[in-house]
Amino acid sequence: PVKNPPITDVISQLYLWRTLAVDLIRSGNWPLWNPYSSSGAPLLANLQSAPFLPFNVLLLLPKYFGWGIYLFSQSILAAFGMYLLLTKYKLERIPRIAGALVFCLSGLMSTYVEFAMAVFAAASLVWIFFAIEAFRQTRKRRYLVLLTTAFVWLYLSGHAQLGLYGTILFLVYLYQSIFKRVEFKRITILPLIFWILAIGITALQLFPTFDYLSGSSIRGIESYSKLYNFGLAPWYEFIKIIAADFFGNPVTYNYWGFFYYHDVSLFLGTLTLPFLVPLIFRRFRNSIINFWGAVFVISLLIGFDNPLSHVLYSFPIPLLTNSSASRIFFLVSLSGAILLAFSIQRYILDKKFSSFVQRSNLLIFSGLLVLLTGLVIVTFPQNPVFLPGDSTVINLKISLRNSILPLTLLGILIISLRFISNRRIVVYIVVLLLFLDLGRYFLKHNPFVDSSLVYPRTPTIDFLQNQQDYFRLARADAEIMPPNTWIAYGLSSAEGYDPLSMERYSRLINRSNRGSFSGGVTRYIEVKEYPSKFLDALNVKYFLAVKRDEEGKVKGDFLNRKLDSSGFKKVFEDKNSVVLENPDAKDRAYFVNKVEWVESESELIHK
Repeated sequence: PVKNPPITDVISQLYLWRTLAVDLIRSGNWPLWNPYSSSGAPLLANLQSAPFLPFNVLLLLPKYFGWGIYLFSQSILAAFGMYLLLTKYKLERIPRIAGALVFCLSGLMSTYVEFAMAVFAAASLVWIFFAIEAFRQTRKRRYLVLLTTAFVWLYLSGHAQLGLYGTILFLVYLYQSIFKRVEFKRITILPLIFWILAIGITALQLFPTFDYLSGSSIRGIESYSKLYNFGLAPWYEFIKIIAADFFGNPVTYNYWGFFYYHDVSLFLGTLTLPFLVPLIFRRFRNSIINFWGAVFVISLLIGFDNPLSHVLYSFPIPLLTNSSASRIFFLVSLSGAILLAFSIQRYILDKKFSSFVQRSNLLIFSGLLVLLTGLVIVTFPQNPVFLPGDSTVINLKISLRNSILPLTLLGILIISLRFISNRRIVVYIVVLLLFLDLGRYFLKHNPFVDSSLVYPRTPTIDFLQNQQDYFRLARADAEIMPPNTWIAYGLSSAEGYDPLSMERYSRLINRSNRGSFSGGVTRYIEVKEYPSKFLDALNVKYFLAVKRDEEGKVKGDFLNRKLDSSGFKKVFEDKNSVVLENPDAKDRAYFVNKVEWVESESELIHK
């Protein structure tokens, strides 16, 4: 039972790498190497494994309970940090609560929470800015220690893009809020020194990662992001800032929007944008609103497909253009939440501002109706959605049905603004509706699963675990065991799935699959051709296959002519799976009696 298929990286990579790193550290070993996938691969140098993230201590709790707490801690840290930052901005309690809600439950902050990586990184940003503001206002050195701690947290969380974005924002924030002040040395140089200290502390993670990315990994040469226009969102995706599921949702198996839902979600809560629109007028702004307003607009420009963003992503910029552009929408959630809090504060205290909010809501409601109609007319005929059971759901129905909730919420807001004179009561209604709206969005996307379904045991797995010798396995049918899940059982494979796969190993598997050693590389390391002398040399002793009959139906008699003719012998079978042994597999270590030397890369390829 799979509630949300697109987020499979959680169980195929991130949980496995994090727990492996923690288990190695707990056993007294340095977490350098993952011996289980791709015939062995870097672990420490793979930034996403985040072996030294301080919050990994939660993974010492009982297995899946600890992981659940680990995930929820991201949202709690994000909300609490935003609340404290808005306190330093001198906002009242209700605006602080509204900002904290929007930040921790909106956009990618909800859709990425299962990955336990980017949300940790995004949460650290508000603590960085809280530390800067607290030090500026109090001059207490303990906030500089907190600044270092937050940067260590950011750099060790495993998300390179947000590490880069956070560093740039920090430096620009210092410039605009501190460089212009008289006490230059005290309130500028010290934060920079403590930032550099954080870089020094995290060097044990950053240097191996940099070395791996610049030398051995496929990251700089793989073309994965180019297949999806670098993740630059098309203009029509902006509607999701108000209507999260306008293009459907992967949980209901009817998503028809661009790229992956969790990568391009802009949602800030339906009622957030109407409060941001009046801030375009200079009379309602201050230096803080100007800064975060600029972050909001620039983040949208970089994340959406336009001539400027396309030029930017045409350059091979490390840590930036090798990943999806739309992940800058984390900064949309960050800046949007801060702007909302300021807007609500102004709504409470400024009658002129409240009248602008009322008028902007009518404008947005009317404009949304027109925009929804136009989007449906323009886009739905091109992308019909087919659901199981041979039923066809036209995108028109999906979009119209999923527009009812945002239109209803906007209608309630317009009625409240028109007929409730007490602005604080209106704000209470707004915060309640934001909580219900964003809470629904969060809960819909994120699965809650019975722990017995996570890495379950089967007779085939028991058979493999009971073998006493060292061996690697491969899959004749990829679906029999998702990539990397064998790590959970302590099994080793020549296959793997890793965005930072080793380039030479990827080329070797290309050659083993009867392709070219110099051919394209990919993050998916899969065995497609067998038998193979390369696989023999890689200690691939067992092949896993699905039992199918002549019609291809599962649970039939085992029929795989390719395997039958390979000389492999069947050594175990279960209800619908079978294990075959490769009699020519070499031991994990063996002697060779002849070595040939080559003079160049081209000669190596020829050999």
